[in-house]
Order: sequence, then structure tokens, then C-alpha cells
Amino acid sequence: MRYICRDYFQRTVCSGRFVLLVLLVWISLCSFFREFVEQLSEMHCRVGALEIFPAWAFCGGGVSTYFILFIFLILAYPQWDGAVNRLARQGRKIWLLSQYCYVVMTSVIYYLVVTVGFIIALFPVVDWKNRWSSFYWKASDPKTGFDFATGLKYNLSCTYSRKIMKIGTPLKVWGLTFLLVVLASIFLGMLVVTFNIWFRRGTGTILGIFVIVFYYIMDWIPLFFDNKFAQFDGYKQIQNMLWRLEPYLSPLYQTDVYGLTLRKARPVMERVEIAAVYYIVLAVVVFVMGLRMVRKVDLSKD
Repeated sequence: MRYICRDYFQRTVCSGRFVLLVLLVWISLCSFFREFVEQLSEMHCRVGALEIFPAWAFCGGGVSTYFILFIFLILAYPQWDGAVNRLARQGRKIWLLSQYCYVVMTSVIYYLVVTVGFIIALFPVVDWKNRWSSFYWKASDPKTGFDFATGLKYNLSCTYSRKIMKIGTPLKVWGLTFLLVVLASIFLGMLVVTFNIWFRRGTGTILGIFVIVFYYIMDWIPLFFDNKFAQFDGYKQIQNMLWRLEPYLSPLYQTDVYGLTLRKARPVMERVEIAAVYYIVLAVVVFVMGLRMVRKVDLSKD
């Protein structure tokens, strides 16, 4: 299986799809943050790349962008070309495990690629020290932070809070985000690959996109109750119940460490631990389902 995974890794990194994705992400980030970087340069303000990436990439539209590009990256898998016969001879389980190992490697590589893209885009004003930058101190100021943040030249809703700074250094926040996002990517990738094997290519991709869309549906439903059923008794209890269930019904919700920090129910590290266990359980469920499925599915045709 080691050789199979190495072969998949080489074919992925050297593929046109991967190169195109890297260039697309890096060029888009540089274009997106160009005016923002110029503004910070004029203000003589520095910003830490590791503190900005989790704040901007995993809130609002950043979630859909990140995971849709991830699904695009794994569209070619599972491999149904001539190599499938060679893999099948080594056993169906080994073949399936190699597909899942590919998902794990891709999840890690993709996160690092996007991180590097943020560093490149913010390079002229990056603060390389592992501390909260002057930018974040200003943006999170309880009195003047809102006016400062709304005056910046970027069109994205972000969360700035001193509560986030209490977690630890920017590197620690980045590391916690890495843990949750990679686990979420592994679950999502395994889900896509498993259903692409089970029902052939396309089914898993559609299911993966639905998981992404469901993230926004769960955000909208409580607001729908607020707008449409405010006159009915008990609507507030239903709305609160939906808000509490959202992190568990919507798998991608818990990739946002910044959002988890602002919830008052539990300490942030406890919430991160719950989120990590949640993703591991989901991945194990898909893994077991895949092992049962691969024994019955016909691997000889696409």
C-alpha cells in the first residue's frame, strides 16, 4: 500500500489539476488582498499570516470556497484506469485503503498550499514573529475595532476578538484550525470517494457539494424561524434548539475555531476536542461503510 500511496501522491502533485489549483488559489489571494496590503503599508501596520488565514478562510463564503476547491482536487479519484486491475489483485481492502490514504495526504497538502498562498499574498506586511500583530490588536479593540475593521479594503466578514487571543499564540490557533480542517477534509474526501466507488463517479461529488450547501442551510433555518414564526408561542425555543444542534448537524460548521471561541457554552479547547472527536467518528463511520461496500461493488468497470 505504501507504493500505491506514493504513486498517487506523485501523480497528484505533478498533475495539471493540482498545478492549476495552486496557481488559481495563489493568484486569487494576491489579487484579493492587493488593496488591503497597500492600505496596511500606508498605515505602517503589520499582520500575521497565521492569524489571518483561520479568520478569513473559514467564515462565511470562505468555507464553501475552500471545500469546493478541495472536492475539485479529488475529482479524479478513485482511479478507474488500467491501474485498478493491478490494485485489485492486491486485494480490495488494500485498494480502498490506498484511496483513503490519498485523501489524507491531499487534505494536508491542500491546507498547507492555501496557508502558503496567504503568506505570499500578505508578504509585504507580514509579521513573522509568533505573536498577535498590531493589525489584530487594532481590529479586536472593543471600542475602536469595529470602525477600524469596517474601514479596511476587503469584502469579507471576519471575526476579531480578544477572546481568540486568549487561546494562545497565532501558531496555536493555526494548529487547532489545521487539526479541525484536515479532519473535516478527510471525512468529506472519504465520503466523496466512497460514494463515487459505490454508485460510480459523480454521486459522491454531488453528495460532497450538498454537505457544503447544508452548512449554509443550517445557518438560514434558525433565521427563517425568527422571520416567519415570531408570532407563535414556543418559536424561540425551537430556534435556540436549532442553533445548538447546528454544530452537529452541519459537519463543516466546526472548522471555524474563531466561531467556536465566541460560543459561551464550553471553553474553546473543550469545544475543539469535541469537534475533533466528532470528525473522527464521522470518518470511522464512512470507513466501516466503505469496507463493507468494497467487498460487493464491481471494480472492473467505471
